[in-house]
Amino acid sequence: MTLSAQQQQLVVHSSLRDLFDYYLSTLGERDNLWIDTQVRAALARQLSGQPLAQAEHIWQQYLSYREQLALLPAAAEDASTYQRLQYYFDSRVALQDQIFGHAVAAALFAFDREQDALALQQLQHKEINEPKEQKKEQQNTSADNSNQQTLLNASYQQSWATRQYQQENAKTQQLLAIEQSSDDPAQRFAQRAAIAGEQQAVQLAALDQQRNQWQQQLTAFQQQVQAIKQQQLSADEEQKQIDLQLQQAFPPEQHLRVKALSGLL
Repeated sequence: MTLSAQQQQLVVHSSLRDLFDYYLSTLGERDNLWIDTQVRAALARQLSGQPLAQAEHIWQQYLSYREQLALLPAAAEDASTYQRLQYYFDSRVALQDQIFGHAVAAALFAFDREQDALALQQLQHKEINEPKEQKKEQQNTSADNSNQQTLLNASYQQSWATRQYQQENAKTQQLLAIEQSSDDPAQRFAQRAAIAGEQQAVQLAALDQQRNQWQQQLTAFQQQVQAIKQQQLSADEEQKQIDLQLQQAFPPEQHLRVKALSGLL
């Protein structure tokens, strides 16, 4: 868990999150004050000055992120396993970007995001090739939920994020019901505020907007890809055109995820 700085700026990478999770794994055995003290001491052993202040600020953001992660809305139960998992992954990325900023979030969660894309690709391939009758039967039984849970466990190896997702409570269930039943933004905000408070309602509304923007951007790119494929270009030229559209529409750290969601891997 080596941390470093360059020109009085913290170099953010996954080691910082590993350090946080190492001490957070003692929750239940140690109290919050002890964990906070140990994390700050561990940061101070490797950093000082401005980089240390930056790391401590990210630590506070990470605690906020963990609390809000459990409240993320889920997709409707009648959606496919692939759609439900994609919805959750997209919501989580939006929350990360909102709390940490895009650059810091991309560095902290780079591995998770790559695993998200690969998991979605594998699941999409499975659902496409699965016999329709078998798929319908699975969707009408509790086996579908079991399969989804198995996939989450395998993909994240019981990571903290997955455990948080599994620990649904009464408040989460109420927020999910609002997500599925209310299309009016004002009504949804009022209902969320009554359950989780105005601050949480504002954050969830921001997530709604970010998720919608992301979906619109992804849909536009997929339409561009289809238009390129219909031009009957050579394989090399077609790939060049697709890569150009990808580079223009998305930052490099999102390319793998976009390719997976668009069936380009």
